[in-house]
Amino acid sequence: KDIYPVKRKKNLCICWSGLHIPRKALNLLLQSVRNCRHGEAIELHVIGAGRSTDRWKKLALNLGLKKITWYGWVDKEAALEIMANCHLMCITSLSDLTSTVLLEGLSLGLPVVALNHCGFSNVITKDCGIKIPIGSRKEVCAGFSTAIDLLYEDEPLRLKLSQGARRRALDFKWEEKAKRITQLYEEAIENFKHG
Repeated sequence: KDIYPVKRKKNLCICWSGLHIPRKALNLLLQSVRNCRHGEAIELHVIGAGRSTDRWKKLALNLGLKKITWYGWVDKEAALEIMANCHLMCITSLSDLTSTVLLEGLSLGLPVVALNHCGFSNVITKDCGIKIPIGSRKEVCAGFSTAIDLLYEDEPLRLKLSQGARRRALDFKWEEKAKRITQLYEEAIENFKHG
């Protein structure tokens, strides 16, 4: 049975997943949720652990964020189940190529909000998520807050992006990659022949 997209009944559930180290910047999401107009109706589901876990938990406490579940490391099946029960994925990474978790999120019908840089720029489109412009810390947090509030307030848009996420994930299946590589080789051979 196809259960996607997950319809929101009350709180907006946001998934974040990754190694807890400074460059993954979960702190940006924590501050952004604190600044959301609907922050009291947002649940964070945080997968992963690392050397920044204690600092981020303390920050969440200081910001007054109470609706956070810290899962630590879980096996892949459990992680996918957590993600599948969320409404949105946020990726705050400051220096990554295209992450596996991005493609997993899209395949589960999660609209993705991420910084407009690295591999995220090429994968996320206006049909499956929202890209936050690179700027100062304050500007980035404001961008995430605005995007989260928009998706909280506009459920039809969130559902539309959810459907777009599922479609976008299909572009990254191995079969599609093989077709694209074959096409590029054929174009290169033709260009070589014609000089």
